[in-house]
Amino acid sequence: MPAAMAATTATAQATKANRPLGVSIISILTGLVGALFLVVGVLGAVTVLAGLVNVGDVFAPYKISATVGLTILAVEGAIYLALAVGLWRLNFWAWVVSIIFAVADVAVVAYNYATNTSQYSILAGLALMVIVLIYLVAVRQYFN
Repeated sequence: MPAAMAATTATAQATKANRPLGVSIISILTGLVGALFLVVGVLGAVTVLAGLVNVGDVFAPYKISATVGLTILAVEGAIYLALAVGLWRLNFWAWVVSIIFAVADVAVVAYNYATNTSQYSILAGLALMVIVLIYLVAVRQYFN
């Protein structure tokens, strides 16, 4: 086995051995969400463009067309897939982006809860995002 390949294999095994279980779970879930967003976004945009479905006013509150909304969803899915790979590999940039997304999610969910207090599921989502944010800060030392 060439020395470069052996070093890469050794690094990959060391990373796997050092990766916290929570980071693995967050990475896998992020990848699943990314894949779902990408598939729904691409297939949705294609079917809308082909005239096969009419989504009506789904995106009207956002003042964008269905094709643009679904394309944004597909791009977001691709970003989440890249983020999942980065988290899996313990890349520092993925940790930074995850922290930014978690803070943004906490802000959005807190705003939604503040403007619509009748939904307790929003409060559960807020608690979950705060836990993820605290966890990511706690495992910072694993990211290079």
